[in-house]
Amino acid sequence: MPNPVLASSVLTLLLALSTAASGIVRIWLGAGTMPERGWGWIVASGVLSTVVGLIFLIGWPVDSAWLLGLVLCIDLIFQGCGLVGLGLRARAGR
Repeated sequence: MPNPVLASSVLTLLLALSTAASGIVRIWLGAGTMPERGWGWIVASGVLSTVVGLIFLIGWPVDSAWLLGLVLCIDLIFQGCGLVGLGLRARAGR
């Protein structure tokens, strides 16, 4: 018998761990590109991702019911904005 609560909890845990891990990798990569311009933005992005991943972990498993929906919603909003920007850029290039 499927258990959606367990599945939501496991997916939220995986999301939290992968977000924190990707933040740590961004910090490491940003620190490796220190002489280049913009390296601080990469490190800042990594710090933000790491903090968000840790916040997800702190709230786990209580936040599992709504967190996946929120992350999906934010992702869809950014994808939509990116596609609108791409369309406007392509239209301006004509």
